[in-house]
Amino acid sequence: GFQALIQFQSRQSAIQAAGALHGRNIYDGCCQLDIQYSKYVFKQFPCFSFVTFNS
Repeated sequence: GFQALIQFQSRQSAIQAAGALHGRNIYDGCCQLDIQYSKYVFKQFPCFSFVTFNS
């Protein structure tokens, strides 16, 4: 699958995006998104972030 690190300006924005996208398909019937919060903290970018995976 593919991975992407997405960063948001606020924790609330990340939570809303994860809630809207988790379990959704990119294409009809395939490539389901599995949203997981990142374990990494970037000192230069204090934004809340999460990692997306599709399978």
